[in-house]
Amino acid sequence: MKHPIYRDIYGTLRREILAGEYERAQKFPSQSELVARFGVSRQTVCRAMLDMKRAGLVTTHAGAPTRLTKFALHSSGTIGIVDPGTEFGGVLSSICGELAKIGERSGWKVLWERIASVSPRKRVAEAKRIVANFVKGRTAGVFIQPLEYQKDNVASNVALLSQLEKAGIPVVLLDYDMTPSPRRSRYDLVGMDNLVAGLAVGRRLIERGCRTIVFCLPPGSPPTVVDRMRGVASAVIESGGNWSLHRNVFESGLDACGPVVSFLRRTRADAVVCGNDFLAVRVQDMIVKSKFSRGLCFAGFDGTQLAAERGILTVRQPQTAIAETAFGLLLARIRNPGGTVRKVNIDGALIDCSRN
Repeated sequence: MKHPIYRDIYGTLRREILAGEYERAQKFPSQSELVARFGVSRQTVCRAMLDMKRAGLVTTHAGAPTRLTKFALHSSGTIGIVDPGTEFGGVLSSICGELAKIGERSGWKVLWERIASVSPRKRVAEAKRIVANFVKGRTAGVFIQPLEYQKDNVASNVALLSQLEKAGIPVVLLDYDMTPSPRRSRYDLVGMDNLVAGLAVGRRLIERGCRTIVFCLPPGSPPTVVDRMRGVASAVIESGGNWSLHRNVFESGLDACGPVVSFLRRTRADAVVCGNDFLAVRVQDMIVKSKFSRGLCFAGFDGTQLAAERGILTVRQPQTAIAETAFGLLLARIRNPGGTVRKVNIDGALIDCSRN
């Protein structure tokens, strides 16, 4: 379907502005000049300028020349996405893909860089390299999920984000904050409401008749996983049960089968909840191979197809809603760097494909 002429004019002018063709000292073309340039009516030019104004690119006042906004003057027309990759589950990569589509549809050039390394140390180095390239390219804004499963998550993420802050590049964090809850960083944040998700999982397991629910998480887990655990704990406590870190939480590497099975035997667990679907599938496989079976229920988070196929109770991430909200926050931050920092939690959807 062909765009209206005013949209074509808007797209042309927008690309020129973000490419830096109109410097601060240069006067933006008048309506009469634009009419002559594009060979259209004044009404068509006025409609295009209205879209320019709504996009935050120009300011117009009666009797005064059209001027570029601060947003337009400082924007390069490029946004950056640091994709954490699929090593710990692919949900964030899918959200990054949604962000790229939204950005491109909105007329932005999108730099979508994925972290490929598996080693925590190498992941930090790779993330720093990606961010350095964004700084060098005068990227207008960046989406990033803080690094996880590091020995010192906070220090690693402070070092990473300081590169962007020194360059004056706005950032929107995805999924979780770089500081442990309940503290908040100075960056906008969008993610699933993990406390509510954990509460929903815990309540459903209790409805199924589970009496001893345990939570497995690796050391250095991000705040999202901790919030999910707190949600499960709240469900247990509200049902009249007891919860303790010693009895209900297994915090260790999940690659060795022996310690996991020993923990389940000791606690007599009948439900195992993991920080995400990726880990839930891994633990389920270990339990099956060990031939330890007590009719265990398994639960995770992210709503992956594999988890559903395995009968793992899970919560689907609201990927499109997260991407749309994050994109809106980044635009607002680019236009108004000193605006109020926002944290937006979006509810996920419980998926119960139990085979019981």
